[in-house]
Amino acid sequence: MKHFTALSILALCLVMTGCETVQPGSHKAGEQFVREVNLNGLKIGENEKTIKKLFPQAQKMPFGRPGRNVYEIENPNPYITRAIAYFVDGKLVKLELRYFKGPGVNSLTTAGGWDGLRDYLIKKFGPPNQTGPNVPLQTEMGDLQPKYAKFNGEWDFPKQDRLVQYIALADDKGGVGVVTFVDATPVRSYDRSGTVVQRPVPGANSAVYAPVGGPPNPGF
Repeated sequence: MKHFTALSILALCLVMTGCETVQPGSHKAGEQFVREVNLNGLKIGENEKTIKKLFPQAQKMPFGRPGRNVYEIENPNPYITRAIAYFVDGKLVKLELRYFKGPGVNSLTTAGGWDGLRDYLIKKFGPPNQTGPNVPLQTEMGDLQPKYAKFNGEWDFPKQDRLVQYIALADDKGGVGVVTFVDATPVRSYDRSGTVVQRPVPGANSAVYAPVGGPPNPGF
């Protein structure tokens, strides 16, 4: 046994230590990135007291309810038109990032268009667990009908208790894209009827997308 080949060393490494190369654009890489995602320092699980420090322009909305406060942040950074932060019992449980293309606003274009934003998410989180009109919307933005969407998809990370959902509607006149990050702890196992929800494995029931074009800048 004079020497090992490179392949033998790699095999020995996997057997003895369980070492693994995390490929960019894989679901495994997404598990790491989803915990790091933040909007100018605002992360899922953040304390409500920090929002005014990070975003002095944040406005508390009047449609909250006991134990739940909602804040609207206009232009949280140069790449995002609006963000909506949802706090339950003082903890951030959902964060919506909204991009628009229309008169006087071009954040969706800056993010790479509806398809560029989709490709960016796939590069970060891997293939979506499911896509199509039946994917549940996590955004509370009204008038978004999935049956007309250019893309509607969900990334599910059970080990991290996180969901990522993205919906985009666009035509020649303009468009909107919404990326929503959710603390999935309270919504993981049951739907509203109490039925156990079995979410698809990564890539199941979803198309395979090949990212194209230059790097978009979605601001997170």
